[in-house]
Amino acid sequence: MCALRLVPSDGLYNKSSSSSNASSSTTKSTITENHDLWPPTHDIPERKPHDNIAWWNDVDEDGQETFATFKYKVVQLVAEIFPYVDTSSQLIIDEVGSGSFNRVIGVTILPKKLCNLTFGSLFKLSCTPQPQEFVVRIPLDGRGEWSRLSSDMKADIAILQVVGSRLNVPVPKVLKYELHENNALEKPYVLQSRLRGQSLRVLANTLNFKQMASAVEQVTKIIEKIAAVTAPAAGFIATENLDFPSDSYIHIMRNVVPTEEVAKISRMVDNQLALPQTPFEYLVDYCERWRSYEESVDHHGNKALWAQLIAIVGTLNRRGFLGDRFHLVHDDLYPRNILAVVDSPDTVEVTGIVDWDMSYFVPKFVALRPPYWAWMGDYADERDEDNANVHPENEWGTHLKIAFIKAASEDFVQFALSQEAILARKLFYILVGGLMSDERRASALELIRQWSALYPGDVLDISTLVVPSCHRGNIKC
Repeated sequence: MCALRLVPSDGLYNKSSSSSNASSSTTKSTITENHDLWPPTHDIPERKPHDNIAWWNDVDEDGQETFATFKYKVVQLVAEIFPYVDTSSQLIIDEVGSGSFNRVIGVTILPKKLCNLTFGSLFKLSCTPQPQEFVVRIPLDGRGEWSRLSSDMKADIAILQVVGSRLNVPVPKVLKYELHENNALEKPYVLQSRLRGQSLRVLANTLNFKQMASAVEQVTKIIEKIAAVTAPAAGFIATENLDFPSDSYIHIMRNVVPTEEVAKISRMVDNQLALPQTPFEYLVDYCERWRSYEESVDHHGNKALWAQLIAIVGTLNRRGFLGDRFHLVHDDLYPRNILAVVDSPDTVEVTGIVDWDMSYFVPKFVALRPPYWAWMGDYADERDEDNANVHPENEWGTHLKIAFIKAASEDFVQFALSQEAILARKLFYILVGGLMSDERRASALELIRQWSALYPGDVLDISTLVVPSCHRGNIKC
């Protein structure tokens, strides 16, 4: 699979003598700190298409440039980042995968057969006996098209930097990134270390029960390790962590009200760094910010619902489910984002956790969400919190749930499986999306009914709640 002189000696572009100020301001690299990977960085010159190179516009069914043509650009990028690599004999390029949000290209640099008698970083790398493996991740928007929003990619990089520096869990390491299009790919990209292993979603089809139980036990421990990273405020890891890194402080952006979806039909009113709060203060404030927003857009139909939800928050606090800190959660920790390898007839090794884009700081009952996909199977709704306590339909699922309970701490079991914590997670996800649709209001009403059945004296009579529909009368949504 070696590329056979895919790149002419002067590259895919002619390079002018001038440098791009824009590119130097949006290019970052940590490879300078890894002397076996990268010489000192330099400004990226302006580029023009090479007169002698044919350019293709082939796209696949998802609207992406086909790998058959895109790989040439990847080879050029590698040639620029690693100028010591002979792209005709040392390079393997493969397409790892592509989804709605990322296209991932694998890059393997094979070792040279003979060591060059040079010094410093090049000597060390040219004598490396093992292949070096990386991935190039290109962000896409939700429709599978190339994203132009470099801020989204910068946020993802900030998350990996913060998480990687605080967790004893294998996560991709960011080696270099460019937030602009003045590069060989003509796209923003991130160069990351490549973690070994296969997606557990793929690997699971070949595993026996003991091996799958081994994976569930390790994932359980990893969830607790992630949740052990705490902060005094809730919200998303902010891009300020790239500009002002700290070992003791994490910059956090609080949850936006309204959401991006709601903001398409109204103005944004709230987007700022989070301040220290207790989880009780945070949840009540979250409700109040939504209520204030609804009033600002002349929507007055949810006042009674918000009052009930705040009452449930108070009950959760009195019953000891809120605590005083916020905990890190991956929030997309499903088999597709878990890498593993089989290491014995009875066990597997979880080798990495990827796709941290949805991670943020949340109350403890959200962070200690159980991996119920293990006992419910692929058909289970990923956001149906009731699955946590559903009895598995087969022996396989029953034993995997037992494997989780045995591996989890007592605290984890309580926050994962108690009815109070299950309803608390439903409450939290209602707050994340607001109540500006009939479906979301119906979910809130059902939550209140369930809580009233659990603790009849805690909230108002559900029959007193009359919640108008968006589609009736003069209610504005």
